[in-house]
Amino acid sequence: MSKRSHAGMNRFIRQIKQPSLMRVKQGDGVRAKKGLTICPGCHSVYERKSWKNWDMEMVIKYRKMHPGVKVHSEQCPACKMVEAHQYGGKVLIEHIPRTYAGEVMRLIRSFLSRAMSRESQHRLIAIQGTGSQVVVTTTENQLAARLGEKIRDTFKKRSAVVISFSREPYKSEFVRVIFAQGDGELIPVVA
Repeated sequence: MSKRSHAGMNRFIRQIKQPSLMRVKQGDGVRAKKGLTICPGCHSVYERKSWKNWDMEMVIKYRKMHPGVKVHSEQCPACKMVEAHQYGGKVLIEHIPRTYAGEVMRLIRSFLSRAMSRESQHRLIAIQGTGSQVVVTTTENQLAARLGEKIRDTFKKRSAVVISFSREPYKSEFVRVIFAQGDGELIPVVA
């Protein structure tokens, strides 16, 4: 292969690479400031381009290791979403049997608290409804999908899940979990 055709191939490969604007950065919405940024609402810490779950002991240790570091205050993206009544994912749970209602609510709360302990931006926004229908909204779209799958895996033969993705440029998901009624036979689900 000649140098000329090789150069043409490199130019072609560069053209098909994804532009850098398409890549999503974890710290979107926060200007990079030197030092630490602490969210006044949830006390998450923005450091090295990501939000972290640090307690005050970790902040004190960090400041001892890095003397003279500045500490700023700014709201994190998850707190901004909660304040603006926006959501990334929505889970609709329908036809919950009375015998499973308490167990489903405990599962939702424990799953979402574990998710937040791992990643500070994965949050429960609201749980609405009672009885046989519950709507759960989350800050992350994939968190809603994982919650729906977790409910399906926990109640294997009693529930079905349908996941719908929104069209671009929106990044929200709608997850529908339907429990079987009566004799345990699942009703065919249409998205």
